[in-house]
This record gives sequence, structure tokens and C-alpha cells, in this order.
Amino acid sequence: MRHGMTDEQLIEEIRKNHLEPEDTFLFGCKQCGNCCRKREELITVTGYDIYNIAKAMGISAGEATMKYCTISPGQTSALPVAHLKERLDGSCSLLRKGLCMVQKDKPIVCRLYPIGRYYDGKEQRYFRQGAGTCTGHGQEIKLKDWLEEFNIPALDEASVLWGKFIFAASLYSRNLKEKRKAEEYVEFFKDAGLAFYMRYDLSLPVEENIKANIVWLEEKHKGFKVK
Repeated sequence: MRHGMTDEQLIEEIRKNHLEPEDTFLFGCKQCGNCCRKREELITVTGYDIYNIAKAMGISAGEATMKYCTISPGQTSALPVAHLKERLDGSCSLLRKGLCMVQKDKPIVCRLYPIGRYYDGKEQRYFRQGAGTCTGHGQEIKLKDWLEEFNIPALDEASVLWGKFIFAASLYSRNLKEKRKAEEYVEFFKDAGLAFYMRYDLSLPVEENIKANIVWLEEKHKGFKVK
């Protein structure tokens, strides 16, 4: 997607590039690593991305978050959003000698490229994105085959659960802001950051961690509920 779009333009661009499982797209990876350098937009990571990175690097989720990510308020979500850090030369902090240090466990955004996805409140939706040197030519690929190749279906339980978590948290957080409940908003924002990215037991499946974090946040903030 192009940088600098309004929300309305972005929604229209996604709609025009929507993909169903049987739809195809053209892509030919050159293994140049250019999609990991000097990006117009930072790579957004989820809690289960951090869980995977932490396991791959042999460190805790908290350490992985602090070392490889930055967290900032989402402009529309009013939630803490994690992005992969970039070095001074603009390359991803997980890139070493042109290769990803967590190739087998890289973030979902990187696995999916050049496909994007979002949660619409009911399910994951996919769309064609990108205008880089590797897109628009090469092999014709069916979406469902691309998802299977990079083990995306195996992540769907976690990703749908994560989507519901974020969706509910955003509604709750924005409601606090609209009602000008500043202290409650700040407290929820802080706890949401912990629940999203820090509180993971790497000996347990990621789905169990997300479920436990949902319960933890619901108990700390009685008005918050994930349906």
C-alpha cells in the first residue's frame, strides 16, 4: 500500500486488491533483501510474532520486545502498536548479512509479503499489496497455496484470537478517549502493552498465552470484554 493514504483511500485500495483463496497474484522473489531495508512503513508485529522471535532467539518475550521492537500509540486504534526496529542504515534489526536471523519464525507480515491481511471482526481477509521490484511479475501463485507454503493456516487460530483481542481492545480504548477518561485510558494502554507483547510463557502454546492475557486484561479492567 502507498504511504500517505487517508483511511478512506486505504480501504478503497484494499477493496480493489481483495483476494479469495482461489485467486492468483504474480510474484518472483529475488532474495535481495530489499523489502527488509529502507521501507516506507515500519513492519508491524503481533504478540505471536514476538513469541516466535523470542523462542527462535532463546530469550524472553519481554527481552525480544525491548531489543527488536519499538512501541508507539496507534493513530486509529488508540492501542500500543509494536514495530520492528531499524538500524541507522534503514535495515531491519533482524537482518544479518542479508539474511533474516529468524527466517523460519519471521513475523507474519514478512511471511505473507506481497500479500496483506486484516481482521474484519469476523475473519481474516487478504489483499494484494506492494509495488516493489519483486511484485507484478514472475510466477503466478494461488493465494491458498501461498498460505500453505508459509504455514499460515497453522497460525490462523492464534491470529483470529489475536484479531478478536485487538478489535475489542481498540473499541474499549477509543471509548475511554472519547469519554475523556484520561487516567483509565493511560492505565489500560499500559496494561494492554504488557498483555499484547510481554506476558508470554514460552513453554506454553501461543494460543494459551493469548487466552490467558485476555483473561488477565479483562480482570484488571472490568468494563473490558473480548466476545
